[in-house]
Amino acid sequence: MYRIAGIAAVALAALIFSREFSAYQKRRMGETEGFLSLLTFMRGEINCHLRPVSEWCRDFRDPALERVGFLPALRESCDLSGAYSACEGRLSVTDTERKLLSAFTSSFGHGYREDELKLVDYYCGEMGRAAARCRRDVPRYNRLVRTLCASAAVAAVILLL
Repeated sequence: MYRIAGIAAVALAALIFSREFSAYQKRRMGETEGFLSLLTFMRGEINCHLRPVSEWCRDFRDPALERVGFLPALRESCDLSGAYSACEGRLSVTDTERKLLSAFTSSFGHGYREDELKLVDYYCGEMGRAAARCRRDVPRYNRLVRTLCASAAVAAVILLL
């Protein structure tokens, strides 16, 4: 009886861990894609309309950035750096992406139109590469974690039998 309960507990723990990891990776990919689309949107706003942040931030929508609180904070303060600081602890992005976003949000808004376009283009390219890595790596990591969890569950079952 205890063996069956132990086997069920190990299998359930492996399942829960792999599902949580997959959900984390999905959030990470959504946030990376969201910041990339924000940068692309910002480039269009700077290049075509030259509207201030207070005007265009109302028009941009992304579910991942809404969920972590970045867009609500941006609409409230109209300050990229402040909005990023407010939600940084809730982000699921990698440390490299955090550094990129932190550098971008702290340096944006201090130059003329051409300087801002160059800055947005640079960080848009960097976030594009990060998003491409994320799209490539997330399925591999998910398969790896599922395989490891299943292997650990099978090994625990064998030991319990």
